[in-house]
Amino acid sequence: MKLDKRNNLLYFPMILYLFSMAPFLGQHNSVTLIISGVGVLLSLILNQKNIQLPILLRYGFVAFSTIAVFRSFGSLKGLEAGTGLLSILAVIKLFEMKKPRDFFIFVLIIELLLVGHLLSADSLAVLIYVLVLSVILFYFLSIFNKKNEFHLDRERIKITLKVFLYSIPLAAILFFAFPRLYLGNLFTSNVKEKGLMGFSEKLRPGDMAELATSEEDIFRAKVNGKPLSQFDMYWRGAVLTRTDGFNWVPGYTKSRHFYKFLEDKEKFSYEVDMDKLENTPLFLLEGSTNVQVMSRGKIERLAGHSYKVAPYNNQKIRYKAKVVETDFLPLGEKEQKVYLQLPRTISKRVRDLARKMSEGKSFEEKVQSVKDHFYQKDFEYTLAPGKYEGERPLEEFLFVRKKGFCEHYSSAAAILFRLMGIHTRVLAGFQGGEFNPIGNYYLIQGRDAHAWVELFDPKKGWIRVDPTSWIAPNRIRLGSNAFFNGLVRPENLTEEEFIAGLNNSFLKKLKFTIDMYYYEMNRNFLGYDYDAQKDFFKKFGFEYRRPFYLFLFCLFLCAVVTISVILYQGRKIDNRPDFEKSWDLFLSILKKKNVEFDSYMGPDTIHQKTKLQISCGPEVSKVFDLYISLKYGAQFDETKARQFDAAVQEATQLMGQQV
Repeated sequence: MKLDKRNNLLYFPMILYLFSMAPFLGQHNSVTLIISGVGVLLSLILNQKNIQLPILLRYGFVAFSTIAVFRSFGSLKGLEAGTGLLSILAVIKLFEMKKPRDFFIFVLIIELLLVGHLLSADSLAVLIYVLVLSVILFYFLSIFNKKNEFHLDRERIKITLKVFLYSIPLAAILFFAFPRLYLGNLFTSNVKEKGLMGFSEKLRPGDMAELATSEEDIFRAKVNGKPLSQFDMYWRGAVLTRTDGFNWVPGYTKSRHFYKFLEDKEKFSYEVDMDKLENTPLFLLEGSTNVQVMSRGKIERLAGHSYKVAPYNNQKIRYKAKVVETDFLPLGEKEQKVYLQLPRTISKRVRDLARKMSEGKSFEEKVQSVKDHFYQKDFEYTLAPGKYEGERPLEEFLFVRKKGFCEHYSSAAAILFRLMGIHTRVLAGFQGGEFNPIGNYYLIQGRDAHAWVELFDPKKGWIRVDPTSWIAPNRIRLGSNAFFNGLVRPENLTEEEFIAGLNNSFLKKLKFTIDMYYYEMNRNFLGYDYDAQKDFFKKFGFEYRRPFYLFLFCLFLCAVVTISVILYQGRKIDNRPDFEKSWDLFLSILKKKNVEFDSYMGPDTIHQKTKLQISCGPEVSKVFDLYISLKYGAQFDETKARQFDAAVQEATQLMGQQV
């Protein structure tokens, strides 16, 4: 690839730029993507027309881009603003890709951009991708010569791979000696403002259905102590206390929980690894306490024993908790009002329905009357009920259309309960999860999104009531996978046997195996922090030492590895071409056949002596002819070299000596 007339060197850097950006488009905002896209197209057009962008316009483009990034992020500091600027700088460098120096600077910018992308991600796959792309960049830097040409050189490939392999021991030593420190954003303390895609801390009936049709991974949960049933797996996210008559928002956010945790009666513990880098509630099982967030970020404790975490830009959320038995505390006067709040817009028809179902009834009878109403009045559970956009959506749902998703039933039931004088709140989160028997963890996906209600029983405290179980019980009993795929449980199988049978196919087991390896590598590699380091050394019988001694030990190991590599590289290495090595092998075979010749003799002389001393056919003569052509030819011929190796193989076999 030469630099002449039209700048053909531009295309290769452009490909590198696209590879460095394509997997990370979600990390950049629309301003950065638009400017970068326009810049790439403009550089391509100018290159085709063999026009160079004037330097004043280039400076103007730089100034405009810098101002745009500043207005977009409110600062030029921070990881996101930094990667945005680097991506635009790389595009600007495409406008002046004329000399080797320009290519070297471009590669430096790309490497910095990749580092920024890596810091904004928390995935082993991203790390491997960046590593492979960096090796490719290093290789092309090594073969780019002063003639502005690229030559695919096998020897250079070997050298590049050797450098990479030699660096692995040093990288391993540094990895185990220096655990990952969650520093967040090194330049600012900004946290992720983006929420979990498709999940909202507000409940607007109909919105969650979009998330429930997705198979996107949300989080993985590893449970220690006992297997969980579908009825155990209610992952509480947002606690919603205020309604406008159909929609719900958090409202009251004081941190008092009205739970008494019995710490000595632990049931089990669990760890959760979120799959995305996003601002999200912590999804906790009922009775969870001792919640420990293992990721740095802004943690907020909310009402209803719920938490919200905004992680720093370079890590996913990881947390653990234990589930214990609980007792309850009575509601305070203020809380009683909060959990009975209703707008005045609730229609008379709905109020009359609630009064009719609750007159003269106990707490348990009121709950049963609401259940009977939904069960007996032909209500339908569907992901596509259509939008309720009229003036009275609750009345339209209860008396007219009677079609809805979990959100509709939870919202309607909660309002009816409050009209009956029962303290109620709505929960949004996830229900269920697919168990991976190979990795022994649960995978919670978008289709597990769910909403339900909690009622305050004066005798028991907060209890869970799930209206979906009244309308579509198989959604809860069998899980979202079986329910949304229309699978029916045979009568001769229990629910547990049916769910286990869904996971027995070869493809399902293969999927579980791949997911398990990926999850464990992410968990152990990216989660290698200070505590993990101590556990690692204990496995080998070493108590954790002070950082200073560990640092000295690390230096010693690095020195040992470095000296070993130097000694290995300094040994005598045969760097001759492969055909010369094959020639030496052929001569050694001739000597074994008692052919007498001296090492200083040329190939023609040896050929003549061979013909005089042993009987040899055209196969042997072909070896000599090809060697002379390779040895004394004007330039090296790869095809002839392969023919020569084959000829040596054939000749030695005919002479009774297997190579």
